[in-house]
Amino acid sequence: MRKIVTLSLLVVTLLTLVGCKSSNAFIEGDFKYYKTQGISYIIGLTDDAKDKTHLVVPKTASDLPIAIGRSSLFNTNSGTIKCDQLERLYVFTTSEAGSGLSSEYLPSIEKIFYFYIQGIDFDFDDSDTYIGSYGPSINVNFYPNNISSFYANVSYHYNYEDAPDEGYYFIDDYDNEFITYIPVDPIRDGYQFLGWYKDEAATIPWDFEVDKVPLKVYENDEYQFVETKLYAKWGI
Repeated sequence: MRKIVTLSLLVVTLLTLVGCKSSNAFIEGDFKYYKTQGISYIIGLTDDAKDKTHLVVPKTASDLPIAIGRSSLFNTNSGTIKCDQLERLYVFTTSEAGSGLSSEYLPSIEKIFYFYIQGIDFDFDDSDTYIGSYGPSINVNFYPNNISSFYANVSYHYNYEDAPDEGYYFIDDYDNEFITYIPVDPIRDGYQFLGWYKDEAATIPWDFEVDKVPLKVYENDEYQFVETKLYAKWGI
């Protein structure tokens, strides 16, 4: 009798665990998530996302901070980002979010961008004295020919007072190239987004089919950082 009761309790416990796991798993945008302990873990991609060359990890999912990859006791919900086509990954959550990434699963990756702000002054006039964490980071596992981080040389700005994230909306990096990935339009309450411009006054539009990001310049083998800034134009 005890064995029957014990087995029954075990079955109920397992069913409860399965039910909890099922309710904690969800899909939002391009990613499959599993939420637990106040974090939404990316455990996979949707079928459509597996064919994309560019993916953006948002700040939150299901109103929780995001981490990439998760391991569980029985590996039931373990996972990470696996994509043969992915060339650029933009991570807009915390700096620790990429700890679950593996080059094994991203054979075509070129650049990984980490966007996080740590109360710094965005002054790029002298990149040698620049302090803080902003822009894409290079991991030696993904980029064996590089030993340090670099900073994104293309930045998109909300272009209005009191905008979030010190006014920065998106980042990217190009070298004498057309911008191949255009981010989704920013949102501002009560306003309509009218495009990206080269100046804060929004008088000179950036033509993605004509304009190129300038060639990167090196002096004595040192990269001379130059930032290409794009500004949002708004209408009512």
